[in-house]
Amino acid sequence: YIYVSDMDDTNNGSSSDVYIFNSTIKFAPSNNGYSFVFDINTTGDIRIIDSEINATNFETSKIELEGSNIWITNSTLWSGTKYGGSGCYSGCTSEDLYSDLNIYGSDLEITNSLLHSRTEAPSLNSDYRYYMKTYNDVEISVDNLEIIDSSLTTYSYMNRIQWSNSYRSVYSDIRIEATSFESDNSTIMIEVGSPSDHNSGYIYSELDIVIG
Repeated sequence: YIYVSDMDDTNNGSSSDVYIFNSTIKFAPSNNGYSFVFDINTTGDIRIIDSEINATNFETSKIELEGSNIWITNSTLWSGTKYGGSGCYSGCTSEDLYSDLNIYGSDLEITNSLLHSRTEAPSLNSDYRYYMKTYNDVEISVDNLEIIDSSLTTYSYMNRIQWSNSYRSVYSDIRIEATSFESDNSTIMIEVGSPSDHNSGYIYSELDIVIG
């Protein structure tokens, strides 16, 4: 269930705290070209417990949380895009994939959870007139960050990366800004799958962790 209430008085609704417990929010369209946005912006706290928020097969996908104190426990946040076509004909960018996972707040505690951003373009053809770029972007900006027994990851795959970065290319970034940061038995990783058909190396990844 999902509460929007005061955590100290859940029987009385308010616009402050958001509580998602034992819930599944999952969307997987059968065709390309759709957009998914899950956005919580509150001055109160956000608690996501024993839950899954999952988007896949979209062209653009964004999960964004902004609050005061944010707890993510035994949960999955999965922002995923997938393109099954040949590419975007004649220099266009309308088929490009964008996956975003953003969290902003004061204190963020992630425990026994998976936070993941994903892009996949597995069926591009060998015609140079068909373009494709994919973008994974994970951004966390908080005062205090604690990650315990959890994973914060991106995955990108394109079967053909070739000609130049303006034709076919992969971008994947994780940016973390915090005043204090503690990680215990956890994984922070950018992964790019090896192209199955052609790889000219137009792969751009960046992992930035700024503390202080």
